[in-house]
Amino acid sequence: MKISNNQVIRNLRQNGFRVLVNHYRYTPQGLTPQHEIDGNNPFKRPNVKGGKTQIVLENKKTGERFLGDANCSLLDNFCKKDGVQLALRRALDNLSKQYPSVLGKVFCK
Repeated sequence: MKISNNQVIRNLRQNGFRVLVNHYRYTPQGLTPQHEIDGNNPFKRPNVKGGKTQIVLENKKTGERFLGDANCSLLDNFCKKDGVQLALRRALDNLSKQYPSVLGKVFCK
């Protein structure tokens, strides 16, 4: 049975982790956070190609952070869903090295 990204993130939050998801897009000014993009401003208008998704898993008790990045090539269309899936998998790989027991709780419905 496949578990969705949303369910994994929900389970992480229920097990004491803070989950931050950040999307970045290419604009004429370079890589720009998604929340700063303004389609009406020609200097902040995003390119449909390329981007970056970053996920940070933070242990609320210890403050430890586990990072996962997904970079989208300038040859590919930017897709948030694919970026979250890849970045989440990479963050979980980093998390599992320190907390292997958490993964059993995360992937249960």
